[in-house]
Amino acid sequence: MKAILRLLLALILLTAWGLPVSRPASASPAAVPLLSFLSPFSVAAGSPAFTLTVTGSGFSADSVVRWDGLERPTTFLSSTQLNAAIPAADVLSNAIVPVTVFTPGPTGGASERLNLSVYDRSGVDIIADGVLGQPNFSSSAANNLNLPGGANRLQSPRAAAIDPLSGRIFVSDGSNHRVLSWPSAPGFANSQAADLVLGQANFNDITPNTGGMSDATLSAPRGLALDGLGNLYVADSANHRVLVFSPPFSSGMSAALVIGTSGVSGADAQSFNSPSDVAVSSAGGLFVADYNNHRVLGFTAPLTTDLAADLVIGQPDFTSNAANQGALAPFAASLASPRGLALDGLGNLYVADNANHRVLLFQVPLANGMDASHVLGQPDFTSGAANQGVSTPSALSLSGPRGLAVDARGSLFVADYDNNRVLEYSAPLTGDAAADRVFGQADFDSGLPNAGGGSKPYTLKSPAGVAFDARGYLYVADQSNNRLLEYDLHRYFYWLPLIVNP
Repeated sequence: MKAILRLLLALILLTAWGLPVSRPASASPAAVPLLSFLSPFSVAAGSPAFTLTVTGSGFSADSVVRWDGLERPTTFLSSTQLNAAIPAADVLSNAIVPVTVFTPGPTGGASERLNLSVYDRSGVDIIADGVLGQPNFSSSAANNLNLPGGANRLQSPRAAAIDPLSGRIFVSDGSNHRVLSWPSAPGFANSQAADLVLGQANFNDITPNTGGMSDATLSAPRGLALDGLGNLYVADSANHRVLVFSPPFSSGMSAALVIGTSGVSGADAQSFNSPSDVAVSSAGGLFVADYNNHRVLGFTAPLTTDLAADLVIGQPDFTSNAANQGALAPFAASLASPRGLALDGLGNLYVADNANHRVLLFQVPLANGMDASHVLGQPDFTSGAANQGVSTPSALSLSGPRGLAVDARGSLFVADYDNNRVLEYSAPLTGDAAADRVFGQADFDSGLPNAGGGSKPYTLKSPAGVAFDARGYLYVADQSNNRLLEYDLHRYFYWLPLIVNP
């Protein structure tokens, strides 16, 4: 005690005589923070509460993010990154919002501002209203490092599916060998982190079959589908199988069911060769686009112990697997590298016949080896050239179609991959082969990646998947822009005119 009193007395005397007093390192003056990036960089007006990540330098544990001058709850991540909780009330209307960081202390202070854009949603048009996997609509880097962590990033997303009951969003993050999931489509917020990962043990692992192939790993996953019970079906392409994950979901969980022979390709009623897409009927039947076997397999009751296919389309039997059944040209019963599947409300099956650059419609009742009733993208069933053999696309042509989706009205949406666009066919059952609307291009005659420029909310680059939620919002897996786009189409009803060039 006497030693402590002597130390205090010495400090008092030194201060009184004006001599310098050494301080603990923790009391060193704070630095003026510098800002370099915001994620998200733009937010749709009316969005729910979200997390804003501020990247820069000179941050400390007592730094605080200011939103238009008002302090918001801030979490210190590192000297270069902060998270701030932004309430929904902050983004109610269109605005340019200044964001700064303030650090208290003798040499601390406020940073220069970065502006965040709050933009109005543009419903019923071809302009995207939301984005995941990128901090803004102008970015397109794979696993973008301006996003704070692995749960926010995408690399070559191939497909999306949205549970109509829970609203949970699933995205096959193909080159990261995983499926990411966000809890709610109505709670969609730009650039936000997923809360669930399948195929990897955590959000930082991105290698194929991490730790060895198992019921919990994936390699180059592609198509996704959900059944009426909330089970998720994943086309685990490079592992030559389909995995079924059953709720309740948890990160890194094992599949409840494996369909196909894991790691082994084959051509029979119980095996696949690089399955590319899945679709589930209202009765629980499963359809699989078996890409390298040039066929579609149908399973009447996949959740039972009977894992042999009951239906084959594109081949005359379960052991044949030649493209176009070995013929020199396609025909109404043949397929070449099918990529995408969709079912309409009547149970009719649409198939994106990728290498034949067409979409085929097979109408109920479905039967083994049956002929298609309609073709889109080609003038007849025996033509198979990209864009019908000309150098530019049109409303009547396709080039390498992949993902398919049918909305509540029965309109068909096609991810026209090589033409860098999504096409809408408003009446596909009538035989009208011309698309009615185009997303990603200014008109039907254009097909350049990102419309010849950089990524924007109205451009696409190799879109691979399309999906709808229960509200009628459209989601596009924009593969080469490494993002998932959301389009507000829920006010688009029967009587509204189609908008090609808004």
